[in-house]
Amino acid sequence: MGGHGGNAAVLAVVVCLLAPMQTAGNRFQEAWVMNCQHEMDDGTVYDLGALTRTAGRPDYVGKDKRGDMYFMNVCNNVQEIPNECKALQKTVRSPVYQVRNGSYCHWLGLEGSHRWDYIERGSPNVGVQLTYTQGEMCQQGVNRQVKMQFYCDHFGRLGSVQDYYVTYEDPCTYVVTFPTTVGCPKHLFMTWGWVFVTCFVCGVGAYIGVGVAVNVHKRHIPVGVEALP
Repeated sequence: MGGHGGNAAVLAVVVCLLAPMQTAGNRFQEAWVMNCQHEMDDGTVYDLGALTRTAGRPDYVGKDKRGDMYFMNVCNNVQEIPNECKALQKTVRSPVYQVRNGSYCHWLGLEGSHRWDYIERGSPNVGVQLTYTQGEMCQQGVNRQVKMQFYCDHFGRLGSVQDYYVTYEDPCTYVVTFPTTVGCPKHLFMTWGWVFVTCFVCGVGAYIGVGVAVNVHKRHIPVGVEALP
């Protein structure tokens, strides 16, 4: 096969190497804008950006066993402060509000105070927990806080946040159960094994394509099995 054919094959392999890295970079940039992607200390990556409610999309709503209502967003403040809060002149922007008895309202944390943890330490495939602190003062003399637990639900079979009660870890700590596919860990970049497989396939394809072109156009071999290099 001629020099031009070899150069074309090499170029195809180089492009194949760069493609997955460029794609990963674009995903990272999009998630960074949403401020909802996080890499844990062990390198595990989560991206909850798809759950963030923006203008025109209603906030998430949940409730506890007492019937108290919760209005929530992910990685952002709620789109609309509950009317019960407005009536009490509570205008603090928060990602989670609790409305009790249809009249009392509390904000449960501040967006800028969030903290990332595993739901179960050492088990990244269970899911990730986003804790918001610095909520409204509780009767116990401490600030309220809320833990949003995003359980890894690969197949979407666990329901939605509305299907689970908001529970209490203690009188001032609330726990939200949130099954979702993005609660599963992801990787920013393809593993080297997949890079090798992808590039091998691209290289073989480039070799065959260039070889057939050379055999057909320069050696005048009819298109068919005989034209394969």
